[in-house]
Amino acid sequence: MLTLAIQTSTRACGVALAHGTDLLLLREDPERARRHAEVLTPLIASACADVGLVLPDVERIVVDLGPGGFTGLRVGLASARALGWALGIPVLGVSSLDLVRDPGADFLSVLDAGSGVYWAGWGQHALAPAWGRLPELIERLGGGRVRAGGTGARALAEARDDVEVCHTREPTAADLVRMAEGAGQARALSYLRPHYATK
Repeated sequence: MLTLAIQTSTRACGVALAHGTDLLLLREDPERARRHAEVLTPLIASACADVGLVLPDVERIVVDLGPGGFTGLRVGLASARALGWALGIPVLGVSSLDLVRDPGADFLSVLDAGSGVYWAGWGQHALAPAWGRLPELIERLGGGRVRAGGTGARALAEARDDVEVCHTREPTAADLVRMAEGAGQARALSYLRPHYATK
């Protein structure tokens, strides 16, 4: 199945094309300047052209639901819905917290929302993530060692000495491809709402 992935929750707008889990192309805005409305459509067009495809060849769209910037998420979701409707294909949504999650029940996804605020989610709790300042999130964690990843993992580890930082990366369109093919992590877009994180 040919999948178009749209990632607009971070500063860098990104798209990917894949056959199943076989990534054909990953393309991101190199300026990372929150130009989502300006660059998303040209990115999709150039990605299709570079692999010798046209939009009607796409069989499924998967889009990042955040947490992320308000404008970027709205651009991504609106584009995904419009393309899905025009092409008559399914549109799936995946949480950013799932996109940076590693396997394991003890893994905590943490994303920096700016201004000292963080989003966090255990495993599959990304549909109802917790958010707040670090002291609030640390209090919710309780005791015990934690494996963490995402853009906020380092800050959490600096505030609490029993946190193991697995990575500090942002979600990408390639992650969307992986999760769309995963064990039920993607959900039909009509059943989900985006999680906004205003900086």
